Amino acid sequence: MFHQLARYIGETPTWHFWLPWLAFLFTAITIRYGLGIAPPNLQHTHYVLKGIGFYALPYFFTLLLYSICTHTWGYWQASGFWVLSISIIAVLYLNQYGRLAYIFGFEQNPATRLFFHKISYNLQTICLYLLIPLLYGWWTSELKETHFYGCNAENTKLSLYFVMLLGMMPLLWWASFREDFLITYPRYRPATAENYWGISPIWTVGSYEVSYVFQFLSLEIFFRGFIVFALAKYVGNGSVFVMVSVYAFLHFWKPLPETIGSVAGGFILGMFAYYSRSVYGGMIIHVGIALAMELFAWWQLYARGRL
Repeated sequence: MFHQLARYIGETPTWHFWLPWLAFLFTAITIRYGLGIAPPNLQHTHYVLKGIGFYALPYFFTLLLYSICTHTWGYWQASGFWVLSISIIAVLYLNQYGRLAYIFGFEQNPATRLFFHKISYNLQTICLYLLIPLLYGWWTSELKETHFYGCNAENTKLSLYFVMLLGMMPLLWWASFREDFLITYPRYRPATAENYWGISPIWTVGSYEVSYVFQFLSLEIFFRGFIVFALAKYVGNGSVFVMVSVYAFLHFWKPLPETIGSVAGGFILGMFAYYSRSVYGGMIIHVGIALAMELFAWWQLYARGRL
């Protein structure tokens, strides 16, 4: 782990990149949480440019900074680079601001609306995070070469990731005592659907958690696999910085500790994926953290008599 970190730092631009890049993320996080300015909550078509700009800003700022510090500008003229960039930003925008989760009409029944919205959002995320890499990989013939962007365990010591996951449990347990944590988690709580169908919450919560797990599996393929591997063809290991930037902005709807953790965790998992050419380790970490947060939140709610 540490030798890979030292290797990565040695192969990337020095302080004249790291300092402004971290300053950019620090400023964005301060504006979001310190000043209480929430990211745009857009549902109208005439705000599309603002929604796209929300993710285009960290994406292109990081790339521009990387070009300035490494004196590499050739990829800006490559058509493949723009196809890739537009694809990445389109997925981020559609998943956050699109209304694809409603295309099945599940919101018509007030009693089941919340449950189907939660499930359909997970399914929307899975489809977007997997379909675009699949189409791009088919177009560029990268699917076989990248093992579908990191679905490969040949160079990965999976036991290391389980140890890392275990080491994070105390921190997650501490976070579960925060009220902002319990506002966000668990992601689905039994509401009216269970009474409407006359079934146990075990079935609704269980089905939601299954879709939740698959959402994180697809997320690892998209961020640590697709963005890191496909973009590396143009900017080398600079693709990890780009991934971390947009990944941090993705967490601006989450509690502050989780957003900060997304920067550190996203960087470490992205670096490991870059060298190992595998996202399986990230899947272990991410799914493990997600399920632990759900379980800790349920326990806290139970202990406080709020279930």
